[in-house]
Amino acid sequence: MSPEVLEQAREHIARTNKTATLPIWPDAWHALQLFLALHTQWHLVASMMGVRWQGLNYAAIPYGMLAARAEVPVDLRRPLAEIMPQLQVLEFHAAAWKNSH
Repeated sequence: MSPEVLEQAREHIARTNKTATLPIWPDAWHALQLFLALHTQWHLVASMMGVRWQGLNYAAIPYGMLAARAEVPVDLRRPLAEIMPQLQVLEFHAAAWKNSH
């Protein structure tokens, strides 16, 4: 998500004085935190037609796991093999959204 979009969302929330919340299943919490930790690790392809978001840099996943660890309670931590499919679903939909805007 671009900084401009984030700033627009913050301004909207401040104007409406509402808190944006989204319920997350406990089984998906670790994958979400890993995805958020990897938010700067996207492969991009630039061409004359614009920028295309290809996907996450999987080489950065071990570092993302370390970064996400602080945000995930011990009882919600999962092995990478278990959260990788969830991460790939998040990645797929995020790339589709980024490429459509």
